[in-house]
Amino acid sequence: TLLPKRTEKYAQNKLVQRDIEFVREEMKKVNSVDDFMKNYRLLEKVLTAYGLEDEISKRGYIKKVLTSPIGDKKSLVNLVADDRYRQMATDLLFSTGSAAAKADSTLKKIEDRLIKVGVEKQLNEIAPGVRQAINFKELAGSGKIKNTYDLIANPLLKEVIFGARNYPDILKAADVDALAKTIEKTVDVERFKDPK
Repeated sequence: TLLPKRTEKYAQNKLVQRDIEFVREEMKKVNSVDDFMKNYRLLEKVLTAYGLEDEISKRGYIKKVLTSPIGDKKSLVNLVADDRYRQMATDLLFSTGSAAAKADSTLKKIEDRLIKVGVEKQLNEIAPGVRQAINFKELAGSGKIKNTYDLIANPLLKEVIFGARNYPDILKAADVDALAKTIEKTVDVERFKDPK
């Protein structure tokens, strides 16, 4: 398919390589979550890798999510509705210090995510909705969509549902349980478990 070729070409772009190298170099210097939060450009790149670039103004909230204990079901990271925050916190593991955030495996995840998000954004400029379609296809067969709340927790999937069912935007502000009940009336979540 075209996606692997486009991804390879995008990854070889000099500007993309420069961004990846910047992230690698700067993350190696991070000794605390405060170091990470103070480096605006680094924070911006990492947030972009997780699709959270629009959240950069919420730095206090981001810090609280990143430092909350992942093993505690009642901690903020496990209560946030947006799964992207949970994934970022799980990958960076600032709740246990800074070693995991500097690990080569973590830096590779961030690099791969930056490339993936960049390719998706390029494709979305050519054909709006492609990014949501790619993410939906990946998530649909991953086993991560077990119920309606899993759909609601992922902003891209939530957008797909709203677009496909023509739900009014006002419904986005509804209580999560009320939103889940509305979605369950018109969407068979079982079908989302299998992308075929």
